Amino acid sequence: MAQAQYARWEKRGRNPKDDTVEKLAEILNTSFEILKGRDDGLEEIVSLLREHELTEEDKNQIISLLQDFLINKSK
Repeated sequence: MAQAQYARWEKRGRNPKDDTVEKLAEILNTSFEILKGRDDGLEEIVSLLREHELTEEDKNQIISLLQDFLINKSK
């Protein structure tokens, strides 16, 4: 990446293209949303899940647990 291009982004003269942000997120081991400033606070949970190789059964169990948690939390 050219220094001049980066400087324009910092000065908000231009915004990087989404595909560039995706590549940077991959290089920096973070998410597209974080780099775009759209962190909703869930990145820590997503990062934790990404650290493990989950089977489809694992994913379904996690989804079920989250759904149960959220349903019971709202009672």
